[in-house]
Amino acid sequence: MAYGTNGAFGLKPVKYNNGVNWNGTFSEYRSTATLATALFEGDPVTRDSSGVLARGVAGSAIIGVFLGVEYYASDGEYKRSNQWVASTAILTGSTIRWKVIDDPNVIFSIQEDNGAGAAGT
Repeated sequence: MAYGTNGAFGLKPVKYNNGVNWNGTFSEYRSTATLATALFEGDPVTRDSSGVLARGVAGSAIIGVFLGVEYYASDGEYKRSNQWVASTAILTGSTIRWKVIDDPNVIFSIQEDNGAGAAGT
């Protein structure tokens, strides 16, 4: 029996605990430091020891789910994206605005692709 598309997409917000559809709200985290690893929409995120946003890994306290980012590239061009390319250079003195779904009442759908099953299953 077919069950849909088999393609990993990470964590996708669906609704709130009370059954109401997710309304698109998120929090904005700001930093002046770039991230050395890539982030994609749907990735769980945490904060590293210096307080900078980082991709969530096993054993880290997840603060939310990455939704997107806004920043000024090193050439001064304004960028808005649902992914962060590892070690992207930003305009000196500018701030990166990370969009994170951090409401604990949001319920997510998830599909992963590592073949070993999602952690905790």
